[in-house]
Amino acid sequence: MIFAIVLTALTQVGGAVWLLALILRGTGPARVLRHGFLLISLYTAFSVGAWALSPVFGRVALPCFGTDVAGLRAERLAFCVMNRSYVVPELADELVLVGQALATEGYELRTLDAGFPIPMPMVPHLTHAAGRAVDIALPLDGMRAPFGYFAFVQPQEGDPQPCDGQIAGLRWDLPGLQPATVTLDEGALRAQLTAILDRPRLEVLIEPHLEARLGFDSPRLRFQGCHAARHDDHIHIRLN
Repeated sequence: MIFAIVLTALTQVGGAVWLLALILRGTGPARVLRHGFLLISLYTAFSVGAWALSPVFGRVALPCFGTDVAGLRAERLAFCVMNRSYVVPELADELVLVGQALATEGYELRTLDAGFPIPMPMVPHLTHAAGRAVDIALPLDGMRAPFGYFAFVQPQEGDPQPCDGQIAGLRWDLPGLQPATVTLDEGALRAQLTAILDRPRLEVLIEPHLEARLGFDSPRLRFQGCHAARHDDHIHIRLN
C-alpha cells in the first residue's frame, strides 16, 4: 500500500495499476513476469485513458517532443511518461506562443512538472493542482540538469539573497545532487524571460539574484518567498 501511495503521488495512475497487477498476476513461478507485463500494459492503458479524459477536467497535454511545437518541448520524456505534463488550455496556448517566439531566435522552452491529467495535488509542489502552472528548466551552458531540477545557479557576491541566514521550509540545497559546475546560459534565459513577459497573462517565479543579474525589473517576475522551493534551478510560470 505504501508503494501504491508513492506511485500515485508520482504518476497519478501508478498506484491503481500496481494494485490491479498484483490482483491479476495470479500465483506460481511466473507471477513476477506476469506482474511486470501487467504493469507495463496496464500503465499504458491507464495513461492513455487519463489523456483521453483530461479535456473533461479542463486539461490538455503539453508537447513532449520538439517536433510537436517549435520551441516547446519536455526537458525529459519522463515528465510525459509520468503524466506530469498537463495544464489548462489557456496556459498551453500561451506557452505555444512563447515557444514559437523563442524558436525564431534559436532557443527553446523546456517544460518540467506541470499538472496531472485529472486534478489532484502534485507532490512536492504547492501550486500545481489547478493546472495553471508549469516549471521550466533553466538553460545551462554545455549541460542539462540530471533530473531537470536540482542544478542550482548559486548567487554571486553582492547579489540579493533575501533568505540568507533564515531557516526556511522547503528551501533545500540538496548538495548531494549538485553537478560539479553549473553555468547559466544567460542569453537563453534572458530571451525566455523576455518572451514570457511579452504575454501579459503570464507571471514568473524566479530568484531575485537571477532577475538582478539579467537586468530585469518587472512586477511579473516575482520572488516565491523563503518557505517554498528555490527557483534558481528552474523557473515557474503561472497563468494569472
